[in-house]
Amino acid sequence: MHPMIKKYFDPVSGLISATLMSVIVWFVNAGHGPWPATTAAMKQAAYTFFMGGLIAQLCRYLAARPGPDLLLIVLATLIPAGVTTSATYFVHSLKGTPEPILSTLPVIVLSTPLFGWWAWQLRKTAMDTEHIKEKRAEEDK
Repeated sequence: MHPMIKKYFDPVSGLISATLMSVIVWFVNAGHGPWPATTAAMKQAAYTFFMGGLIAQLCRYLAARPGPDLLLIVLATLIPAGVTTSATYFVHSLKGTPEPILSTLPVIVLSTPLFGWWAWQLRKTAMDTEHIKEKRAEEDK
C-alpha cells in the first residue's frame, strides 16, 4: 500500500469494523426482508470500510499528539465517535434503509467505548515510545 494512503487510512480497522457493523445492520433490518436488509448491510460495509479506516487514523493522530493524557484520550474518543455516528445516520437516512435510527444505534452503542479503548491503547503506546526516546537521549549524554 502506498505510504501516503497508509498515513490517512487503516485498511485492517476498516475491514474489521465493516464486517462487524454490516452483520449487525443486516440483522437489525432482517424483519423487512432479505433484500432491504442486504441493501442496508452493503451500504454499512462500504461506508464503514472507508470511513472506519479514515476515522481509525484520526483517533490514532489525536491520541498520539503531545499534551495532557486525559484530554487527548477524551478528544480521541469523542471526536471520532461523533463523526462516526453523524455520518452513519446520514448514510442510513438516504433511500434504501428501512430503519435508519435502529441501524445507527449499534454505532452509538459501540463506537464510544471502542474508540475510548483504542485511544487509551494508542496513548499508552505513544507514552511508552516517548519514555524510551527520553531514556535513550539520557543514555547518549
